[in-house]
Amino acid sequence: GVAYLLWLAWDGWRGAAEGSDLAASGSSLVRFFGRGLLTNLLNPKAAVFYVAMLPGFVDASRPVMPQTLALSATFVAVASGVHLGIVTLAGAARRFLDDAARAALVRRALSVVLLGVAVWFALGTA
Repeated sequence: GVAYLLWLAWDGWRGAAEGSDLAASGSSLVRFFGRGLLTNLLNPKAAVFYVAMLPGFVDASRPVMPQTLALSATFVAVASGVHLGIVTLAGAARRFLDDAARAALVRRALSVVLLGVAVWFALGTA
């Protein structure tokens, strides 16, 4: 996780402006989807959530599989709603970030934040 955060920070800092041609390029959309998928797969949060929280909501006297599927579907629905909100806000922010100078400033600021999170994570798990 730390190495991936550091790579994201570096990639964002040096980042090629991937900005305004995004909507026109299907390959860029696939690349960004792949990056998001990889980020979610490398994040152990979901597995920890299921192992730690799910058993407390499952009634052992009833069939476990339907309960687990219902709880999982609820989790996916809530997470999808949150992600939909994030994507909607990102679409609204696009007008602001169409300016190359502002986009570079925001990209570098977020890269510094990612670096800080990576260092914090590395020190916190050592």
